[in-house]
Amino acid sequence: MTTKSKLVLLGTGGGPTPKIERNAACNAVVVGDATYIIDAGNGVARQLARARLAFNSLRAVGITHHHSDHNADVGTLLHLAWCANLDRPVQTFGPAPWQSMWDSFLDYARRDVQIRIVDEGRPDFASLVSARNVTEPGLVFEDERVRITAAWVNHPPIERWPTGSTPRTAATSFPETPRRATPWWSWPAAPTCWCTR
Repeated sequence: MTTKSKLVLLGTGGGPTPKIERNAACNAVVVGDATYIIDAGNGVARQLARARLAFNSLRAVGITHHHSDHNADVGTLLHLAWCANLDRPVQTFGPAPWQSMWDSFLDYARRDVQIRIVDEGRPDFASLVSARNVTEPGLVFEDERVRITAAWVNHPPIERWPTGSTPRTAATSFPETPRRATPWWSWPAAPTCWCTR
């Protein structure tokens, strides 16, 4: 039995400024009743609603690199999904310092979350969402529907991030690695990702 899958382009606009004709970067890979988000630029929660993709269908959110047109609304997407009906775990991943960025968002949302837990009986938001830094190529997420892998890519010009003794340019490879096309995903310290299964 084959599970139906599709790619929904929720946003294809580039650059940090809002555009009239295009939304900021976001792709949804939908496999059966599960949705996997790649990047979450400004306005992604509304785009998810417009595409009639259920908030409770979210399983994973991956960030390709830390430009605002790719990560500005990750926290907002997950928070609003939780406000709507998200009650299952969601794994998030992205280049360092993704974990600390997520922790900062939880601090920002803390008051609203506390109120909604008491007033609306929502489950604990922080315990539903896990965040991890991806620092090496290879498998970054897998469940029964998809497998997401990462590979080195070049995406200049992003400032250099120290990682061990060899500096890597964010969203790029080691200096000796040749440039590669980015078929899906670019981010600091490794990620071009493909979904397969």
